Amino acid sequence: MIAKINLKKYLKNLNEELNELELNFSKIKGEGKRKNHQDNINNIKSTINKVEEKRNEHGEVVDLAASMFLISDQEIIYLYSGSKEEFLFLNAPYLLQWEIIKETIKRKIPRYNFYGIEDLSDPSIKNRGVYEFKKGFNGNVIETIGELDLYLCPKEKFKYYLKKIIKKKWGIFDIINYQVKLEGLFWK
Repeated sequence: MIAKINLKKYLKNLNEELNELELNFSKIKGEGKRKNHQDNINNIKSTINKVEEKRNEHGEVVDLAASMFLISDQEIIYLYSGSKEEFLFLNAPYLLQWEIIKETIKRKIPRYNFYGIEDLSDPSIKNRGVYEFKKGFNGNVIETIGELDLYLCPKEKFKYYLKKIIKKKWGIFDIINYQVKLEGLFWK
């Protein structure tokens, strides 16, 4: 599933919303309401500036985020996703999750599985972002027996441990590019 946006259409909608807010501003009574309304106007202006800048850099239609799911009669499992960091302000990952949740309901599938989160009982866990994102959809944490990686091929086991060492030493990196480089250097 891919979330795309047409920035030209989005800018048109934002400008229409801005015009409506500015037209209604004089009709608002009360200092608190006027301040709130002015804040909304300022937020839309700021978003318009960001989107115009992004449109100049990336063109009219942009892929914002993508997710991969496994679908069965009993559950939909969220496997992987990714998004363009510079477009996070548009919240495309949330849109993808909402769309697959609606699809789960439409198909009458009894369970949507966000899949894994970090072990929350471990106090050394610093990055709780994945957990907080998934928790934001108001689900329940169900602890299962976990997972096991069984490598039947020695080169796959080697690649796994090499990635782990590199990640530990240099921090987070682009795994996809790294895998391509590894395969290109050693195993193609």
